[in-house]
Amino acid sequence: MSQCDGVYRLCSQSDVDSFFIKNGFCEEVNRLTIGNGSFDCQSITDLSPLLGIKKINNFFLRTIPNCSSLDGLDSLNTIGELFINTSSLTDLSGLRNLRTIEQLNHVYGNSSSSTGVNDLSMYASDLLEITTRLEIDSDTKLSGNSKELVPSEPENPDFILNLRFTSAKNDFTELISADIKHFPGFVLTNCNADSLSLVGLENVDSYSIFTINESDDLDLSPVNHLIADNLYFIGYSNSNHTNVLPNVRNLKNLGIIDYDGLSSIDILLPNLNEISEFFQISNNADLTDISVLNDLELPQKNRIDFLPDTRPYNIMITDNPNLDSCNLDLLCRALKVYPDSILIDDNGIGCTLEEVKRYCQTVSTDDLVDKEINLFPNPANGFVNITSESTIQKIELLDTTGKLIQVKNSHQTSINIDAYPPGTYIMRIYTENSIFHERFIIESL
Repeated sequence: MSQCDGVYRLCSQSDVDSFFIKNGFCEEVNRLTIGNGSFDCQSITDLSPLLGIKKINNFFLRTIPNCSSLDGLDSLNTIGELFINTSSLTDLSGLRNLRTIEQLNHVYGNSSSSTGVNDLSMYASDLLEITTRLEIDSDTKLSGNSKELVPSEPENPDFILNLRFTSAKNDFTELISADIKHFPGFVLTNCNADSLSLVGLENVDSYSIFTINESDDLDLSPVNHLIADNLYFIGYSNSNHTNVLPNVRNLKNLGIIDYDGLSSIDILLPNLNEISEFFQISNNADLTDISVLNDLELPQKNRIDFLPDTRPYNIMITDNPNLDSCNLDLLCRALKVYPDSILIDDNGIGCTLEEVKRYCQTVSTDDLVDKEINLFPNPANGFVNITSESTIQKIELLDTTGKLIQVKNSHQTSINIDAYPPGTYIMRIYTENSIFHERFIIESL
């Protein structure tokens, strides 16, 4: 296949007409831009001089206000990366022979000058396959296409869907097929409850990556059953405080960064059991409690981290101004195993590396592996019983925000919990040798 290996930008009809004259006929183009981000390329009206191009590795089809048709691109069957702005395009049949796009970024901006196609109907052919990434931007409606646009996981195990800056009233009922049960990568960026509903995702049970980035007040109830390998909330505002993901138990990576309105990780992830590789808890203005992390096994990265800010660390707890305590047994074990792979910095007054080290001096890290304390029954109602190989000196009962709600200064081994509502609680147990933190659940009668 003859190739044009350079980088080409066409912003006039004469540029289009002379493309093959200047560069020689080629069926494959390395990088081609037609139009630009404004209305400067108004003289382009006809793309037919480009007939014969079969493959473009990087294709940027930007604003071409006086060209409403893509006729002339009829030979095109493969695109590596396609960025397309359809704000002025009314006839997209010129892509009728397109069969494969590796990465698609589709943009429609709704303005007084927009005359183009505002949905995904241009991709309605069952013969078209998007293999690795689909990004949908701005005012695009998630309708008008066949549901083959988003492949099933066995066909494309690394596929990522990224919906960004949406301002159209959207949900996923016409985009996601009901037979898709696992989604490799799902990312929402700059979306909010006024413009986006997650209805249509009810049948998706699991995600390799689930990310909500710079978004506000989304109702997660259609996906509250999800299981994920990697979970990220970055720049998320949740004024309703209602989102709970009870099925998320075993994660590889967790990022909770700049989550506005979250006071306790336990509220979002009440049944978290494992983070096997890495977690970052940073810039959360309302966060006061991370005790759900206490009994996790140590995370350990098993891959190369290419981000310089996170590369040295397995655990990052930073810039949480109201997190006044992070005295976790997990961190004591981590300091013993990989002290240079923990970053605790710029949190509330009691959540510092120095404070954690002082706490760990009072705790036997050997006992943390093979604990001498047992609570039963768990879940419980009425009473919780405690057994210990050492003499119990004091027992404190805390809720998941860290609030102290009961103290027993005795050798008592049974605690009355009748007065407390159902939920998760923490028992802090002081023995003659150590301090232990045990989580338990009060269940409804």
